[in-house]
Amino acid sequence: MSSNLSNSELKNAIEMFKIQQIFKKTFVDFKPQTKIFISFLIPLVVGFIIYSFITSPITQIIVFSIIALLSGILIYSIGNNYAEKWGIVTAFLVGLFYWLYVFIKNYRKQQADLDIGKKNFICNPLGVCDIDGVKGPYNGEEKYIFNPPSKPDEKSEYIPNNQFDIRISDKFTYMFWIKIDYSKWINTNYYGRDKIILMKGNSIESSDLAVWALPVNEALQFDIGTNIPNQLVSLSTNFSFDKWIHYTIVVNNKVVELYKNATLEKSALINGTISLKNTPLYLGTTPSNNPEYNNFPGQILYLSYNNSNLLPTDIYDIYQKEYDNISNVAEIINNNLNDKENDKENTSNNCVNSPNDESSPNDESSYKD
Repeated sequence: MSSNLSNSELKNAIEMFKIQQIFKKTFVDFKPQTKIFISFLIPLVVGFIIYSFITSPITQIIVFSIIALLSGILIYSIGNNYAEKWGIVTAFLVGLFYWLYVFIKNYRKQQADLDIGKKNFICNPLGVCDIDGVKGPYNGEEKYIFNPPSKPDEKSEYIPNNQFDIRISDKFTYMFWIKIDYSKWINTNYYGRDKIILMKGNSIESSDLAVWALPVNEALQFDIGTNIPNQLVSLSTNFSFDKWIHYTIVVNNKVVELYKNATLEKSALINGTISLKNTPLYLGTTPSNNPEYNNFPGQILYLSYNNSNLLPTDIYDIYQKEYDNISNVAEIINNNLNDKENDKENTSNNCVNSPNDESSPNDESSYKD
C-alpha cells in the first residue's frame, strides 16, 4: 500500500526542513557556553509568554509541555558532541522545571480553592468519612464528633467554622439525606417537641441556617437568617417515615429554594439581605446545648455545603449518584444500625445487674426459673 504526497504537502515539508537546517547552522557554530545559555533561556521565555497570556493552569501545563517537547528535540540537535549535548539538555531542563513548578503550583492552588468552596461531611455510608471521621450515617440521638482521620488531635462537637467558605456572602447550598424513625418519632420523648437537626451559627436567632424537625406537623422546617433581627425566612415540607429522603436548600441573593428528592418544593423571596457568618455548624444540638431541642429520631448521610447556588441539573446529578449509593447499601446500613441498637440494649440490661450479682448475662443459671 503506497501513499503520495501532494505538491503543497511536499513543499511544506521541504520548508520545515530548511528552517530546521538554518536554525541548526546558526547555533551549531556558537560557543558551548552560548548554546547552554540559550538552552536555559528558551523555556524561561516560552513559560513567561504562556504565563502572561493563558490564565487556566491546566491549559498552561498542556501548552508548555507540548512546546517544551518540540523545543527540546530541536535544542538537542545543536550539540556537536556528547558533553556539549549533556550541558545543553541540563540547562534546558532547569528552565523547563522552573515553569512546570510554577504552573503545577497554580493548578494545585486552584483545586484547593475549589475544595474550600465545597465540603462533604458524613460522606461514607459504610465506612469512615475522610473529612470529619464519622462512621456510616450520623445518628441524631448521639453526640456528633468532628474528628478528621488525617488530624486525630483535632476533635470537636461541631463542624468548625474553617470548614466553610463564605467569600460569597449571599449564596450557599446545603444538601443532606435524612431518615426519620417512625417508632421513635411518636415516642413521648420526641412527639410534640421541636428538635434541631442542624444549625449553622452561634445562636438560634442569628444562625445562617437552622433545620428543625416538627413532630406535630410531621415536617422539616428550614429557617434562613437575614440582616433583620428575628426575621427569618422559613420553608417547610412534609416527609415520609423510615425512608431516606434528600433535601436541598439553595440561597441565591434574595431567592430561597427548597428541593425534595431533587424536585423543587417551595421557593421564597428574602425580605432584607443575608450575609454568611464565620460560625460553626452543629448537628443534633443547639449552640447552647438546650436539652429541649437536642437529639432527633433519625439518621443523616451525605451532608454537603457549597458556597454557591447549585443549579437544578447539578442537584439532580448529585441526588442520582448518592441515591444509587444508598440504594446499593441500604440493607447493610439498616443492619448496622440495628446492631448498634441491640448493643445499646444489651449494655443497658447489663448495667441493671448489681455489681455484687455473681451471675453473668450469659450464665445459664440466670435463665432458669
